[in-house]
Amino acid sequence: MIGVKFNDKHSYDDLGLYLKKRIIYPPEVQTNYVEVPQRDGKIDLSEGLTGLVKYYNRKIEFQFVLQDESNNYQSKFSEVENYLHGKKMKIIFDDDFDNYYIGRLTVEKVDTNETLGEINVTAECEPYKYDIQSSDELWLWDPFDFEEGVINEFIDVVVNGTETITLLAKRQVTYPTISVDSPMQVEFDGVDYDLSVGENKMYDILLPEGANDLTFKGNGTVTIRYRGGSL
Repeated sequence: MIGVKFNDKHSYDDLGLYLKKRIIYPPEVQTNYVEVPQRDGKIDLSEGLTGLVKYYNRKIEFQFVLQDESNNYQSKFSEVENYLHGKKMKIIFDDDFDNYYIGRLTVEKVDTNETLGEINVTAECEPYKYDIQSSDELWLWDPFDFEEGVINEFIDVVVNGTETITLLAKRQVTYPTISVDSPMQVEFDGVDYDLSVGENKMYDILLPEGANDLTFKGNGTVTIRYRGGSL
């Protein structure tokens, strides 16, 4: 039964809810237009501060149907509301199992008749959906999407002198966290950055969508933590 997983519970397998309909709204673009007298059109400053487009939250709506032979709907609805209502959860769809959304859930409507009950749920979510696995986690082949999946697995990569790692970034522009067991440097986009032993949050290395080369210089092992975000 196609459904959705809220944290550790599946809508159908665990909660007995059949997913009748879902609507995933795209996140609204944060725009900034300025009108200037005596000028045709407006000046678009939407990317003015960072050079990047930013988004507001997105909304996801769910319509569930509950079929209960005991007709004990009130007890079941209470169970669902206790689990979902007001909670911030990880949301994973069965047909998009290598990504997850993060959102706060609201049970909007509960309705019953003689044969079934309906529950409408809304999620206020972050604009991006995220990779199930980070690049510092061992890859799980069973759920891997061989048509569209991207493998970024960089755990204890050995560096003897120099080593270049190509990281495939997704739409969300973000920074990696790099852990090394000895001091070394990393070159990105022609600039060298010093790495100290342990975890280094590389706020100056913003990874644009596509292939990004990180060249490490030194001797030791490198682990990169990166989690892609897509619209």
